[in-house]
Amino acid sequence: MQMTRRQFFRICAAGVGSSSLAALGFAPGEALAEVRAFKLARATETRVDLSTAFGAGADIIWADASAIRQVLLNLLINALQALENHEGERRVELRSRNSPNGSVILEVSDNGPGIPPEQRTRLFHPFVSTKTKGMGLGLAVCADILHEHRATIIVPDIGRPGATFRLTFPCPPPSS
Repeated sequence: MQMTRRQFFRICAAGVGSSSLAALGFAPGEALAEVRAFKLARATETRVDLSTAFGAGADIIWADASAIRQVLLNLLINALQALENHEGERRVELRSRNSPNGSVILEVSDNGPGIPPEQRTRLFHPFVSTKTKGMGLGLAVCADILHEHRATIIVPDIGRPGATFRLTFPCPPPSS
């Protein structure tokens, strides 16, 4: 039996679905702080300055907090790995802010080698990776989890070295 991409990611993201969003919610700054605390020792031992800028108001993201923490953790691990062979200063920043339309934006940025523009269009497809190791499923699973939460993920051209992954969540919760 052939499995579709959507079926595959539903299995990977089991338990995460828009039907359960009404009962869930968490503060974005708390999620970023927890992910930072979880990886702070690793960042310190690899000489990475792991900073935060929590600019989002006291908004609540209506999502499965555990699933979104997993997405943020994956992005942070990717950022730390991108800096492994980086010469000079190594920086990762976790940010939150509100957009003018009321959405909450979370960003994970690093000052590593960045992602070539020609790879950005396929970055969230399964089995696509910029790394020599790994299966290329992490970002695809992240994108699917975010899609299930009616959120988006992009890698904008930031005009400086490194990469920024920007997650945008509707706030307040979207109507069904």
